[in-house]
Amino acid sequence: MKLVEYPNRPVPLERHLVYMRNESQKRYLMSNLVKREYNTKSKKGYRGQTIIFTNSRRKTHQIANYLQNKKINAKAYHAGLSYYKKEKIEKDFDKGKISVVVTTAALAAGVDFPASQVIFDSLIMGNKWISPNEFSQMLGRAGRPSYHDRGVVYILPEVGNSFEGVSEESMALDLLESSSEDVYIEYDEESAYEQILADISSKSIRNMQQLSDFYKNIDIPVSLKITIDELEDLGMVDVNPNSELKVTDYGRAVSMSFLSIPDAEFIKSSLESRSYLKNYVKQSPFYKKRDKFNRLKVKILAIAMDIEMFENAYLSSVIHNQIANALKIKFSTRLFAESTLDIISSGEAIEKLDKKYQDAIIALQTDFLKCKCEDRPFCRCLQLGISELIINERLKGKDPIDISNKLFRKYQIQVYPGDIFSWLDNYIKNLDAIKRIAASFNNKKVEKETHKLIKAIENG
Repeated sequence: MKLVEYPNRPVPLERHLVYMRNESQKRYLMSNLVKREYNTKSKKGYRGQTIIFTNSRRKTHQIANYLQNKKINAKAYHAGLSYYKKEKIEKDFDKGKISVVVTTAALAAGVDFPASQVIFDSLIMGNKWISPNEFSQMLGRAGRPSYHDRGVVYILPEVGNSFEGVSEESMALDLLESSSEDVYIEYDEESAYEQILADISSKSIRNMQQLSDFYKNIDIPVSLKITIDELEDLGMVDVNPNSELKVTDYGRAVSMSFLSIPDAEFIKSSLESRSYLKNYVKQSPFYKKRDKFNRLKVKILAIAMDIEMFENAYLSSVIHNQIANALKIKFSTRLFAESTLDIISSGEAIEKLDKKYQDAIIALQTDFLKCKCEDRPFCRCLQLGISELIINERLKGKDPIDISNKLFRKYQIQVYPGDIFSWLDNYIKNLDAIKRIAASFNNKKVEKETHKLIKAIENG
């Protein structure tokens, strides 16, 4: 593996700063810039395409809709879209069918579209200004050596806009004059193990001497010798008498899945365990009520669930306000917060609600909190039950909007469809990891069943 360094940017980059009076002027200019760029072909025969960065999912759709009304093929792209919608947009953009993609600044690191032009609708990422490093990365999306003759960047600050006491105009100038900040990598023990395994798996490090030389000037909180010994004991790395290092099938599966070592060992031990499923079902609000189910299927779903359960669920604002006002207390709207769990398990709180909302909370208690856990209601049963409901509704073919509506209608739980999309994406990645680890131990049954589950969740 050889590092290729360029002293200069392979594709020249034009930077333009245009001050905007208002939002309508900004969008009008965007439409003209996008049209002009799409009508320009490079010497390599590619049309110019655009990425517009903005600061919210809602605005990606607003801007895309505005451009579509101007007869421009524009698409909104963000984490709340389904896997298949995102994949289709990526493929259509790559084929030159789409003029412009409007995306969130938060996805800047993950967007990989061959664009010739980047437009900044906003210089805010989430609840903070874009950093010089983030700005450099985002404008770097403009212009690809194998596609374009040059890259073009437009920054469109709106006069009078400010955030945290800083005007958008001055921030635009600061970012244009900035250089990338130094990046310092700090490893904790867990990430050091993962990185060393990845180095061996990629074959960039082949023996102990190369490992020692590479990490000579890198501060890591572990002994290289102890790390290799432990990875060898776990069956992830083989070390021969000549101190040559070779990744095992299991180690490669772990590295390819970007798993932590503890998560990998959890998957491996759970797949091997005879008691894992029995213990899981005892606590499961969904499966402990059932006499019959596909044991292998449920075991695989459970392992992926135990790695990461769904988190972003909220008590409806109506119920929260009724209880808070009646009891004269403040508590979190997050469903799984201890203060919320304490309140919704209280008979006194339920009595203060309108009948409709009483029924919703009673249904929540009946379906998810009828457990015998010592720490009830602060156990994980409610979170596990909501996570299981989402997965099982998805396996029935329901989309995240349907699932969100069901949770609100039956339990008065507010869950955003975009958060369900994101969690399902991560859940599929965990299933992929289970599939790879099963394959590394030649466990064909688990590999085949996991593959079926992945397709079922992806396709809905």
